[in-house]
Amino acid sequence: MATVPDFGSSSLTWKTRSGHSGGWRLIATAAKLDADGNSIEEYGLAPMVMAGNVAGDGPLGKSPAYSYQILASQHRHVIFRTHARDGRCDDTESENATLFEQLAIDIRQVRAEKLGREEIQPDLLRRCGTLIGIVEYREGAERWRLAFPVNHLTYGPPGAGPVLQLETGPLPVPSTWFGARHESACQASFHLAFLFWRDWSRLEFQAPAQGRDRHSDAVGRLERAGTSLSILAGR
Repeated sequence: MATVPDFGSSSLTWKTRSGHSGGWRLIATAAKLDADGNSIEEYGLAPMVMAGNVAGDGPLGKSPAYSYQILASQHRHVIFRTHARDGRCDDTESENATLFEQLAIDIRQVRAEKLGREEIQPDLLRRCGTLIGIVEYREGAERWRLAFPVNHLTYGPPGAGPVLQLETGPLPVPSTWFGARHESACQASFHLAFLFWRDWSRLEFQAPAQGRDRHSDAVGRLERAGTSLSILAGR
């Protein structure tokens, strides 16, 4: 039996230096690990929302419109911003104290059991109330663990061969995983990437292009040894 993040109760809360307060549920986590697999620093990702005007009598949504999404640890944060009109990104990254009077990450844990291949069947989401995906990444001395709720699984038709695919995202992925192969106008130390996993043997991340390349199919792709995915059911 292992412990995994409980996304139904984990949260990120902040109070900015201008006096605004906010709270979020988390939709994914990314933990940097030491050589023994212990967490050195853990980041929590909040959902994407459209930016709004918190004060004033005008429209509630900001204009020009843009979305934003925060990824934060106890020490640092990244705010991902994408403008609706032209796809331009305007990400910022800094120490928490530069913007926030207080920022707290509360990643609560729940006990869970790793599922075997025979247990992952088309009725899995109906049978299990809590399903968590865990991605383990290792390359040289670098180790990370990503966690996210499993909200979607696709199964191939009977008799067509074993086709099980998981598609989810976005997930916070260190930019170094993609190297120079993915050019982006956004220079934060994390990408927001989408995960694809098929038949226990293939795992791929895609980071969509930003800015002027938004109308193309250009993506950053990562598929390499040293990366594995497990699905666990909360108990």
